[in-house]
Amino acid sequence: MMHHDESESTKDTSGKVSGYGTKQYWDKRYSKPDSSDSQHEWYFTYQELEPILKPCLTTLFESRWVDDVKYGVVEIGCGTQPLLPSIPSSDSPLLGLDYSPVCIKALSKSNKKKLTTYKTQDCRDLTNILPSCSAHMVIEKGTLDAMIVDSIPNCVSILSEMCRVSSKYVVVVTHFNINTEEGEDWVSDVFYPALESVEEEFMWLVKCHTGGEDGPVVYVCEKKTRRITRGNGGKRIQIEILEH
Repeated sequence: MMHHDESESTKDTSGKVSGYGTKQYWDKRYSKPDSSDSQHEWYFTYQELEPILKPCLTTLFESRWVDDVKYGVVEIGCGTQPLLPSIPSSDSPLLGLDYSPVCIKALSKSNKKKLTTYKTQDCRDLTNILPSCSAHMVIEKGTLDAMIVDSIPNCVSILSEMCRVSSKYVVVVTHFNINTEEGEDWVSDVFYPALESVEEEFMWLVKCHTGGEDGPVVYVCEKKTRRITRGNGGKRIQIEILEH
């Protein structure tokens, strides 16, 4: 079972864990537009992620969009520095979701990209806005890490919804490196349960792009129709570890 080591950045002056899982915390953080907190870039910029994301996006944008796929990319917990503005243009809508109305109001006001919208949403349950397999790619960058100080079950719920909504790719950017003991616990407690929550007909091919032990890692999860072949034993999750 995981035991998350809380850094000083996750505590207030009284030593209590800050309410990363509450809407009030994020509204307060984003209500000061000129503060470093409100403009914080979590982990990687799009340009830094592009070598990993571009092959997936190229495959998606060159394919024919099917009628039941509503969005090209959905970004979960997008914050005030979303990836969506930097994603290459396509003829498919992009959607950014965040728990904070203050954040979404600011993004909607500054948004200049056609076919991109931002909505306030509790991402533990997306059924009111996104049917299953309705987005080609669902991505999050630091959202699960921020939430895990408050609740592992909430993290499982968010990632499970990402897996349900995705028709092709789920991308997770996190500090939980599978090569570390803490990362192994995270994979066991959060990652596997979420990926296994989708219908039995699906399996996952996962590429884990690892950097140094202290740096963020990128899990690119490809959703495929399950096939039991000689050698894989019908495994639903297959992981390949890569250096980036």
